[in-house]
Amino acid sequence: ISHEKQLKDVELETDQFLAGLDVLNDAGRLGPSFLQLGPSFNPSGITLLRQYLESLPQQFPYAVEVRHLDFFEEPAESELNQMLSELGVDRVIFDSRPLFSKAPDDEIEKVSQQRKPKSPVRKFVTGTRPLLRLVGRNNLDLARPWVEEWTQQIAEWVEAGLEPYVFTHTPDDQFAPDFAELFNDCLQEKLKTDSALSFRDEPRMVQQSLF
Repeated sequence: ISHEKQLKDVELETDQFLAGLDVLNDAGRLGPSFLQLGPSFNPSGITLLRQYLESLPQQFPYAVEVRHLDFFEEPAESELNQMLSELGVDRVIFDSRPLFSKAPDDEIEKVSQQRKPKSPVRKFVTGTRPLLRLVGRNNLDLARPWVEEWTQQIAEWVEAGLEPYVFTHTPDDQFAPDFAELFNDCLQEKLKTDSALSFRDEPRMVQQSLF
């Protein structure tokens, strides 16, 4: 839908994907499905993106992740944010700063640094469910400065009545649950509550909701 066909002639694939969301929605377990656009999808396709988003059922929550660097420049960025705000669609916030904060400690981190983009970090909120994707390190202590930064921001969003979602990555997936727990523990200290935030702490669970 997103990378191979770049939103063109994808009605069948989209219908098949959306058909699976009803079960999760009925069970109250459906978070945002996020549309990750490929790195070659640039601002010239924003009309196509709008048309695609407008075609989606409005009862489901969505978020969009852009990767092409032109989306992080004006006037394209303002046009993107305005469009998403009008449609009530969240803009995915991708932060890979922890991953690139120092040289890799092992081969898995080396591969991850080769694959993950260094997208500029934006904290724009265009909907009601800001979605953060935070890429940490296998040594979780190295990511703590960014955990502190983001848990403060998430706490402020929660207190403002928003419903944030957090997708924690680590280069080696076996550390992702521990990273999510670290993030959650830090957040709870700031929120002083046990149940204010919905979490997606296992990468595969979130990847199943990708377009």
